[in-house]
Amino acid sequence: MKRYLLAGSAFALLSAVPAQAAEVIFTDRTAFDAAAGAGLTFESFETAQSGATVNYPGFSVTESDGSNFITHTAINSFFTSATSDGANSIWFDDNGSSLATFVFDAPITAFGFDVAAAAAGTMTFSGGAAGSFALGADTPTFFGVISDTAFTTLQFDMSGGPEVGFDALSFGVANMAAVPEPATWAFMIFGFGAIGGALRRKKDMGRKTNVKVSYA
Repeated sequence: MKRYLLAGSAFALLSAVPAQAAEVIFTDRTAFDAAAGAGLTFESFETAQSGATVNYPGFSVTESDGSNFITHTAINSFFTSATSDGANSIWFDDNGSSLATFVFDAPITAFGFDVAAAAAGTMTFSGGAAGSFALGADTPTFFGVISDTAFTTLQFDMSGGPEVGFDALSFGVANMAAVPEPATWAFMIFGFGAIGGALRRKKDMGRKTNVKVSYA
């Protein structure tokens, strides 16, 4: 009975560990795909459209606080980076305080795409995740994020004038296996140790009970 009580106590301790929001940033598509698992939606931006907001199945992209629209293109005199998938990509001129905002129809936990800029600089992102990464001139770079907290919006900014392009977008709900936090491991070790100690004590008591005493 004590064994079950201790097991229940260990489970209660594990259940009491608070969940902590966490995000993982990827710069390698293979690693991102492996971590996210199957089931993400893929968009290669082959449907021609341009405007302040462009709509694709499951999401939209808006350019704000600048003087240029999101533009669907292959390669032109401004954006010279080759597309990484299919024949086309989307791009915008990130001047002033321009922002490219991705808004998803339903909450997601995984987002990854190829991004390139006409000039080297630092791309910052905010919304469902926040941080920055470096971009070389006309060098498509993979960016991905997987979060344990669902989000619907991501904004990208590379203010200063370079043309920025996006292609080969994957998004959706990641199918990652839960990995215990360090605090959870500590509680697990404590719980299993308590169960092991109870079993050893029970075994020792059984040995003492079975001792035979001989009288001369």
